[in-house]
Order: sequence, then structure tokens, then C-alpha cells
Amino acid sequence: RSFPVPPDDSVRVDITLQSVTGGEQGILTIETNDINHPVLEVQLISGLAAPVVSSTTHPEPTEWYRVNNPRFFWPQREGVELYIYALDRQSDTVPDFSSGQATLDTEVSFDGLADGTWYFHIISQAGSASSPQARHFQINIDRSATAPTSISSSTHPDPNRYYPSRNASFSWAVPDDLSGIAAYYYQVD
Repeated sequence: RSFPVPPDDSVRVDITLQSVTGGEQGILTIETNDINHPVLEVQLISGLAAPVVSSTTHPEPTEWYRVNNPRFFWPQREGVELYIYALDRQSDTVPDFSSGQATLDTEVSFDGLADGTWYFHIISQAGSASSPQARHFQINIDRSATAPTSISSSTHPDPNRYYPSRNASFSWAVPDDLSGIAAYYYQVD
């Protein structure tokens, strides 16, 4: 894209470049006081990419699971001295030493989480450098089977009364359920 630059004005354009693997990051800086003689500066910054996270207990981030003890793991990366992670209900948390936990391990697990959507966040740390962005991994937990709130019958409206018909019809209010309802089971005795 081109644009006119007044002769007495200064222009600076920073373009951030990152490799496909996320390992190296660079900033391309173009500065000029004269449109005919730009100064070009390329600065490579050694960066760390946040590790790719997986879960054996919650492998698909959009699916719901009954397991409330999630386990997360990631591959060891060369040069990484430490990982900092956090688990919360916010989708965009970037953990640091004050908000997260530090570990040298490449896996972590949690026990007894409440139902709902949770997010695992992690960054890599090597010396004073850390991942420019956190990796986020969503999990969904639903351990509570919600029973219908009320059952009624148009053919047998009074539960304390006998009806001669053997054909009965029942209906119920659909309860709120985090993961949805797959099926209803009933028993007549």
C-alpha cells in the first residue's frame, strides 16, 4: 500500500512477523523522514511459542464430559525452563507468576471441578523471555442429570384416581441442562 508522506513529517511502520511454528518472532520497522530515502531496520526477537495442549479426559473442547477431574499435557520444548498455567472460567487469561502456577512438568491434573465450561491457559518461560501469547484449551463438564420438573397426563390427570383406559399419555417440562438432553427413560409399574 502506498501513501503520500509530507516532506517534514516522520513515518514509522512496525510489522510483526512470526514463523508458522511460532518459534521465532521478528519486527520489521520502516522509518523515514524522506519518502525517497527510507531507513529499514529488521530486528529478530527470540520468542517462545506456548505449548500445544491436549487432554485425555476432555479430548474435544466443544464436547461435554461427565469427568470432573481433567488432565492436560503438552510436549517438552527445547530451551523451555518453566511453564506457567492457570485454570479458570475466562477464555482469554494470560497466566503469570501472580495469577498462575509454575511447573517443570509437562502435565497437570485438577480434581473435583464444578459443572460448566472451564479454560486451561499456559505459557512457556525461558530465562526472562516468555510466550508472547498464552495457549487456551476449553473443557466442558456436566455431571448432573437433571430430572424433569413436572410430569402431567392429559389422559390420567389425577394421580390419586383410577382410570379404566390402559392407554396413557404423559408430558413434562424440559429442564435446563448444560450439555443438553440425549434421551429420557421411563418406567411404568
